[in-house]
Amino acid sequence: MRRNLFSTILVAALVPAASLWAAPNTAAPSNQILSQITEQTYQLQIQADRLERYLRSGAHDSTYASGLTFEMAEGTLKLATLLDEFVSQPGTVNETRQQVDRMKVTVAELEAFVGGAAQNLDARSAALHSGDILASISNIMDRGNMLRTAARNLAIAN
Repeated sequence: MRRNLFSTILVAALVPAASLWAAPNTAAPSNQILSQITEQTYQLQIQADRLERYLRSGAHDSTYASGLTFEMAEGTLKLATLLDEFVSQPGTVNETRQQVDRMKVTVAELEAFVGGAAQNLDARSAALHSGDILASISNIMDRGNMLRTAARNLAIAN
C-alpha cells in the first residue's frame, strides 16, 4: 500500500512537470527571428556606411559600389522574408501583425532607397548624383534604425 501510494504521489508530481518540459516555447523561435532581423538590418547599415565612405573617398570602382548595393538589395529581401516568417508564427496577435506590416513598409522604403542608390551609381553619372546617393544612404540608415527599434520592441512584447 505504501509503495502504491508513493508511486501515485510521484506520478502526480511528475505529470505537471513533464507537461512543462514538453510545452512548446513559441517565444524562442520568434525572438530568434527578431534577432535575425536586427542582425540583417545592422549588416545593411554597415554596407550603406561602406558605400558612403566609398563615395566620399572619390574612388571610381563601379564594381565595388555595385556589389555593395547588390548586397543591400539582397539584405532587404532577407528582411522581408524574415518578417513574413515572424508573422506566420503560431499565436501571433493582430497588434503584432500590424506592427510587422509597418515594418514591411519600412523594408519597402529601404528597397526603394537601395534601388535609387544603385541606379545613380552608373559610372558615367555617379559624380553628378552623389548628393542623391548620399541622401539615399542617409535614408537607409534612418530606416535601419527604425527597423531595429521595432524589432527590439517586438522582442520585449514577446
